[in-house]
Amino acid sequence: MAVMFADTFFLSVGKLEPRDQARAIDFVNRFQANPANPGTSLERLTGRSRDLWSGRITRDLRCILHQDGEHWALLYADHHDEAYRWAERRRVGRHPVTGIIQVVETVEAVPEVQRVVEAAPADAPLLLEAHDDAYLLSLGVPEDWLPTLRKVVDEDQLLVVIDKLPPDVAERLLALAAGDLPTPPAPVAADAPLLDHPDVRRRFFVSEDSDELLRALEAPMERWIAFLHPSQRALVEGDYKGPVKVSGSAGTGKTVVAMHRARHLARQGQRVLLTSFVKTLCKNIEQALGILCSPTERERITVSTVHAQALSLLRRVEPRIQPASESAIDDLLVELQRREAPGFSLEFVRSEWSAVVQAQGLRTWAEYRTARRTGRGTPLSTSDRKTLWKVFTGVHARLASTGLLDWPGVCRKVADRLEAGELQSPFDAVIVDEVQDLSPPELRLVAASCAEHPGHLMVVGDVGQRIYPGGGGLSKHGIAVRGRSHVLELNYRTTEQIRRTADRMLGVIDDEDQDRTRRDRTRSLLRGPTPVLQGYANVTQEHLGAVERVRAWISEGLQPEELAVFARTKRVLDEVDAALHEAGVPTRRLADDERPPRGVVRLGTMHRAKGLEFKAVLLVGCTRGQVPSEGLLRHLGDPQDREQAEDRERRLLYVAMTRARDELMLSWAGAPSPFLDGLSHEGGPT
Repeated sequence: MAVMFADTFFLSVGKLEPRDQARAIDFVNRFQANPANPGTSLERLTGRSRDLWSGRITRDLRCILHQDGEHWALLYADHHDEAYRWAERRRVGRHPVTGIIQVVETVEAVPEVQRVVEAAPADAPLLLEAHDDAYLLSLGVPEDWLPTLRKVVDEDQLLVVIDKLPPDVAERLLALAAGDLPTPPAPVAADAPLLDHPDVRRRFFVSEDSDELLRALEAPMERWIAFLHPSQRALVEGDYKGPVKVSGSAGTGKTVVAMHRARHLARQGQRVLLTSFVKTLCKNIEQALGILCSPTERERITVSTVHAQALSLLRRVEPRIQPASESAIDDLLVELQRREAPGFSLEFVRSEWSAVVQAQGLRTWAEYRTARRTGRGTPLSTSDRKTLWKVFTGVHARLASTGLLDWPGVCRKVADRLEAGELQSPFDAVIVDEVQDLSPPELRLVAASCAEHPGHLMVVGDVGQRIYPGGGGLSKHGIAVRGRSHVLELNYRTTEQIRRTADRMLGVIDDEDQDRTRRDRTRSLLRGPTPVLQGYANVTQEHLGAVERVRAWISEGLQPEELAVFARTKRVLDEVDAALHEAGVPTRRLADDERPPRGVVRLGTMHRAKGLEFKAVLLVGCTRGQVPSEGLLRHLGDPQDREQAEDRERRLLYVAMTRARDELMLSWAGAPSPFLDGLSHEGGPT
């Protein structure tokens, strides 16, 4: 006998009160031990599905189950009437053509869908008219949904319909609407185990041990980590001859792939480093791995920022080394620019240091003399470079004399020692999340840390979310991914409406290792309200609007911890926080070292948004002069520096927008950010 758990079961358990959740878990344990136990009180339900059953959790709570031969699937848990109503609205069983088990709402149960599709003009061309019923059925479309699909005239209507269909079917229909011709899944034989098909495994969970199931049940809101799309599972379980790159726009599950890959390798006994540039992201990954992994698996996985790991390794051979602070480096640049390079502005020297010397990890005159300065607007002669190098080598020398080293220097030293065999990597596998934020010295360190097992190196990221001055072609720095580069195209986190708006704001993004990220092929199976873009006459009115929006979300049933307010600067955030506090709305700032308690609205700068997810997000201060930051751009004299900074600011706004799962609002006072040009038609009045 096999017992499976549908994703709908985890979702339903997550909505129960804590005491009832514990009772549902106890029922699961009793049922797994013996389905025939009198205490489960199984009763066959009469209705559309022959093999649908009800199990007694308590006097008032019921579990809806489905039986297929010797297989049982737990589908839903709720109070008596709600559980039976849920079952009455659904048809459960194997599809007549594909043989895949489906849990589908009946057409009659969702009249709102019929109203949407019937609202189209009678003479409008039909979206799927070129494809016959036999082909649609081979894609897994339920028979009773065919007439409804035949009425759909555009992709927006299709989103409404597929919201009620299994995700594998929805994905194929979206591809069909986009002009592709998806291959039907291989049919599953009637006597084959249900979990033999990958489309079943993405909707149903089978625990390999009781501890794993308990972790999933006790954290039902994080249930997504237990389910993988077939394309994700192939990446996780692949056997590679060299480094692998996984890319995709925000919300496509890149971090989920990274965590499952780490777990997969840890199960094989590998020592795994899962790393990123951002400390906040590492904290979130640590919490998620605590749910996903067994204690033994978790012990084999180290989660650390690239810089923290580099410093830890370097101190094995140079225990007194200390990283130099940005302020200490800047003080030296100010002093040495005045003395050695007065003909260059301080702003230019700072920019050359960060964009060329630090970004490339340059340590010698020979390296700087031949260094590529692609994208730098001011050309330099050899004489100019010699002058500037006096400043830069002076910074290095002064830091070294006090036992300090900048972060690129730390990474370079560790990479040098690893490559020379003077240090041994403590890891058999390295997985990098948000790889687009790593600079060349950091990329070289990653490659050197996994040089003995190149097939155990995986990097995941999205150039559209590069918000730090790092970045650089992977192949140039020892990470050759040609032929092993994969793009995830299905968005799991944000609605299609939010995805479209965010992608339109971001525009086309180029990737050195992958030519161009095909954001136009990405689709979300989620739908929701169109993002609201709202302008106000002044800041006071904008703050009042923020309070009104947050209160409205809470009155609509969202919990405070499911909401986030982000701003570009701490000053704007302080002002909004004060307005919320005065209105009696509890808030808490996001921080690296703590997880805010329940019952409070999260607040943070846009940089804090990275790696997070909320049901609703409000972005305040999206005002011309603030987004992009005028203070940041004012001191950049080089046109190329300014353009690159503006690009990072645009990507920062994209990151903040895509933290929203269901609802998104952007507001400003006066004139809106130029990044929002052309988007005002997406939302409310401006």
